[in-house]
Amino acid sequence: MGHILIITSGLTGIVNASMELAKRLQSSGHSITMSSVRDKASVYEANNFAYTQLPWIDTDADLPYPAILNSSPSFPKVIYRRLFQNSRRKQAYQRAYPSEYLEKIKDLQPDLIVLDTELHEFIIPTYASKYSMLILSQWFQLGTYDGLPYQLHDIIPGQGNQGSNSAIAADWKEISKKRTEIFDRKSKDSLGTDRRSVLYKMMEEFNFPQKYIGENNWPGPYTYKKLPFISMTAGELEFPYKKPDWYTNIGAMVYKERVEKQLSPADEVRLENILRKENDKLIVCTISTLHAGDTAFIKKVIAAVAKLDGYRLLIGLGGLVSKSTLGKLPANTTALAYIPMLKVLPYADLSINHAGIHSINECIEYAVPMLVYSGKRSDQNGCAARVHYHKLGIMGDKDKDTAQNIANNIKAVLSKNMYAENIKKHQQISQDYKESQVLQSIISTLLKIK
Repeated sequence: MGHILIITSGLTGIVNASMELAKRLQSSGHSITMSSVRDKASVYEANNFAYTQLPWIDTDADLPYPAILNSSPSFPKVIYRRLFQNSRRKQAYQRAYPSEYLEKIKDLQPDLIVLDTELHEFIIPTYASKYSMLILSQWFQLGTYDGLPYQLHDIIPGQGNQGSNSAIAADWKEISKKRTEIFDRKSKDSLGTDRRSVLYKMMEEFNFPQKYIGENNWPGPYTYKKLPFISMTAGELEFPYKKPDWYTNIGAMVYKERVEKQLSPADEVRLENILRKENDKLIVCTISTLHAGDTAFIKKVIAAVAKLDGYRLLIGLGGLVSKSTLGKLPANTTALAYIPMLKVLPYADLSINHAGIHSINECIEYAVPMLVYSGKRSDQNGCAARVHYHKLGIMGDKDKDTAQNIANNIKAVLSKNMYAENIKKHQQISQDYKESQVLQSIISTLLKIK
């Protein structure tokens, strides 16, 4: 057994998933320390995990200017960057240099470090250290592979003009071209103080091989090549592609014991009342990553369910949309600022969600079919496409679908047996990952290698 340090970006989804990962490793006898670049001490400690804080990774490329230039037009700043480019490059590198991180792992002496794939400033020096490393992702495959669409697009292989192999390859080529232009412009404008330039310098210092990174989104979320890499997704939910041998799907990590945010007493009563109504079908709509501009979509969902007899709608507003903007709600609709999903999903017949991977994984855990309306951020388009492809639900468009479209989609998901059957099949797949201990097997192998 070993001491394992698990480090995440601190975003809510991966924090929750990392606690399930930690619990499974603890149950196998490993000692676990959790860590993050955001302050998540209260979350991890409330769930009884040992925690240590790591320094924030500042990805802002804009170094400070002398006060006299702060209100100046751009040209004097360009001259200043040119005159002091060497000192500014040094300053940018010193700011990014992971000295505190290296001291922290020296003190902790872990046998294995599990690192969020977004934390490049930690991955590079860890590779050069004496510590074993495993890279952790909450996403599906982010690399470029034949027939596998870009994660930020809702392209489905084999469907429509965009779904052919040649079209997907052309799309990747265009993405690579645009990314190269963006990164080259950032490097040129900053004169080498941008994050990518600084990380390349770090790679040189720590002898990190260029072959481990590729052409697409680095240093954004990225699937490193040829390094031990795990994805907290089920391979069966991915599109078909030839998976590399260094990449392992370990299945969804849904931490059911997590301490969730408490409702107000009034909202707790309202929630209990709606959960007791057993005769109607319960639709749960969670929109935590939508914004105030999407109030129109919420209103369309409300109007859609209002037309359906025998349905009740529970909406979680995520604190981003005010209930007052929705107007008077129909009798079959309840809106709460927050929904404790682990409490509600066992009662749900349908989830309308934003296609976040953790929302999808939780629906699979409780066998709840989905109507996915991507928030069109990060990987949500790609996740929505996978739900649709594997027939765990239907993918809609929050900006184009009318209330009638939404109502039709709701009836389609709930009336066709294949959605319920497929979600139960994937629920069992998720359980199989857990019972076969895919995660624990990888950890044991890495600890033996060390």
